[in-house]
Amino acid sequence: MGDAWASCEPGYYTMCFRDPDNYDNCTDCSCEPCPVGQTSNGLGTVYEDACHMSSNSGCYDMPVDLCPGYDNCPSGIGGNGKKCKSVSGYPNGCAQYEICDTSTGNITNYVSGECHLEGETCYSDIRACKEFDIDMAFGNWSCSKTSQTGNAHWYPPENAWSTNRCECKVTDKNINMDNANTTIKCAKANAEYIVLEENRYKTKTVNDSVFYTSLRRYCSECYPGYLPTIVSSPDSYGVYTRPSGNGNWGAYACATMVSAPHYADGCDINFALQSSNAAINECKKQCDISLTIITNGATSDAACVPDGLQEYSDDTGTFTLGTDKCQ
Repeated sequence: MGDAWASCEPGYYTMCFRDPDNYDNCTDCSCEPCPVGQTSNGLGTVYEDACHMSSNSGCYDMPVDLCPGYDNCPSGIGGNGKKCKSVSGYPNGCAQYEICDTSTGNITNYVSGECHLEGETCYSDIRACKEFDIDMAFGNWSCSKTSQTGNAHWYPPENAWSTNRCECKVTDKNINMDNANTTIKCAKANAEYIVLEENRYKTKTVNDSVFYTSLRRYCSECYPGYLPTIVSSPDSYGVYTRPSGNGNWGAYACATMVSAPHYADGCDINFALQSSNAAINECKKQCDISLTIITNGATSDAACVPDGLQEYSDDTGTFTLGTDKCQ
């Protein structure tokens, strides 16, 4: 019970009834809740009609919460009339928020730190090149995804990844191919790939590939039985076919089988030599005196046999040893 001027808790109002013994006295009062969906400041009063007084419950419709589950935004984010919700799973050093406009319920995304959004996912603006796939069509010479070095950087004006700091190398790869169209007998194949300036921003998302161009491709060691295949350096595509940019010859493979009377035991190609012929000749080996090779593709001196030219003498006379007389 209370008098007509007592206040109630917010969400309630004062309801007063007339005194049955005194028609004009309305002092039988209590706090009553506002109707469902309404609230108040608790200062309103409603009198029974017979009290002949004006009345106002002070109840009003509660505002609809257009941003349920959203809290006050951190300082510097959102602004007036906005609420925020932190989104989990963002990279270290970054924070992603959904921002809700309390007047419209519209949701926008925001990221802080050195990050950006691709679709609905937040990514750091710096990403290791090895995290990207590779756009490469160099067959057995292709560089593996995990061999990439350097970092790609997100460049907002292009809305793409700047990948010109990415490089990829093939180091001492064993390539043993021998078919009707291609022969490569390289025990140590090497290649270097770079991103040209015109391909710098071709990688639009983390799901796109890095576009590489071949800078260098060469073979440094041949398989036994094979000699270097000499090509110009750089070749018609501008690719260097030796470990450095000096010199005008190189070797991208070993595809030429050594011919008798020589053998090849698997040479290191000497790119320091001035001429390609000198490099080939250095890879050819000869048998000891009085011995020769009679089959192509010999891989060691175990294939050497007597040449039939050396004369020998014993008690029976003079003789020679032919290629089919000695094993």
